[in-house]
Amino acid sequence: MKTLLGPILHRDEYTRWIEREANGWLDEAVFAPLDAAMEDERLNENDNSFVAAALIAGTIWYAAGVFGGEFDSKISRELRMFGATLAADGTFRLPDWKLTIPLRSAIAYASHRSRYAHGGVVTIADTILDNVKKAVLGIGAALIFLRILSDLEIQSRLALDHRTELPVAIGKPVSSAAQEREFDDRLKKITADALEDLKKKVADNLADGGRPDKLKAIVAAWKTKLRSRIATEAEHQAAIVVTAHRRELARRLGISEYIWQTMEDSKVRKCHRLLNGKTFNWDNPPVIDDRTGFRGNPGDSANCRCHPRLILTEAERAA
Repeated sequence: MKTLLGPILHRDEYTRWIEREANGWLDEAVFAPLDAAMEDERLNENDNSFVAAALIAGTIWYAAGVFGGEFDSKISRELRMFGATLAADGTFRLPDWKLTIPLRSAIAYASHRSRYAHGGVVTIADTILDNVKKAVLGIGAALIFLRILSDLEIQSRLALDHRTELPVAIGKPVSSAAQEREFDDRLKKITADALEDLKKKVADNLADGGRPDKLKAIVAAWKTKLRSRIATEAEHQAAIVVTAHRRELARRLGISEYIWQTMEDSKVRKCHRLLNGKTFNWDNPPVIDDRTGFRGNPGDSANCRCHPRLILTEAERAA
């Protein structure tokens, strides 16, 4: 007689716990210094030119006889007073020789300020990069991994449904301290690679004219991309704990087979959908990636939400 044990799930909370800790570190150690470098300088309160203020703030810019950017009624009116004409593409045209001395000064200062802002971002990025490489992150991931393992043990005992007893304690198949070190290393590498990418993008923008609005957009998009990469890594780290726990439970119970179970929704990848409901041996897993031919058990591939339903035989129960 065979008994199908209850599921041991990779709960969404596991990933969120890890991701929350990583994002907290990211906000404090990476994003906050960058945000400080991006803050606008205070404008001179005595400067009553709307155009000059917009140039300095970076909401408009001037190059090759053309003013571009965001024009409100006050800026547009003032540009017309200076002799600029509105073009069909929404920009204002004013030849260089018609620029007034105050406008020339504002344009020169805006250019200097843009170079300063770009240089400031690169300098801060270098400082953060140096700190990331040298420092221990200390985000407290070990406690999160222990929390996940404790919840998995509760799930395991519920999965048995009182039909059998655990012969021994399940134990901790993953060292939370060791995995914290691995996670720290992964987080450092992801962040370091991202900072190098940011520096290149900032340098390219400066070479392309150094528009402040583009600089802000570059940093904002970079932050979003980095958060996404951290979320993916958090999912991977949670999967390591869950998969190791399932294998250890099966080993302790002497279970060699399981039934592949998907989440049975639209997100399930095609090759895993074909495995749903079929029986496999832990030591002879199926192909789970058609492209590479990689073989594995549920949870072994990136972002896999499938889980094994352990099969306990009478012989295994007696043992």
